[in-house]
Amino acid sequence: MGTSVGDIISRDEKKKIVCIGSTDLTHYGPRYGFTPMGTGEDAFQWASEVNDGEFIDLALKLEPEGMLTSAAENYNACGAGAATAAVAVAKKLGRAEGLLLAHTNSNEVMLQKMGTSSTDSVGYAAIVF
Repeated sequence: MGTSVGDIISRDEKKKIVCIGSTDLTHYGPRYGFTPMGTGEDAFQWASEVNDGEFIDLALKLEPEGMLTSAAENYNACGAGAATAAVAVAKKLGRAEGLLLAHTNSNEVMLQKMGTSSTDSVGYAAIVF
């Protein structure tokens, strides 16, 4: 789960290596077959603040096992393995926490850029360690 990568990276302190792990967050809405809080603005807020928030908080706290469990139980990350591996590398290399740079979702972007909403939304976040 990334710890082997951390072992390899830590062997050569002269090299500057960047690890990137990517996943979308909650896919919410009828198109995705995931609407446990119904539809509309309140449902999108739940998906972002609560469902995405749990996965993000676990990443910030460098809890890779919790991230995998949360993704499996709450459908809040569709590619949790890559993000989890990156967090495991950061933890193995001695990082204590992550820094959340941004968190949004596709519905917020549509509202800002096009002035319209959607019945579906996908969450996104950027975190560095």
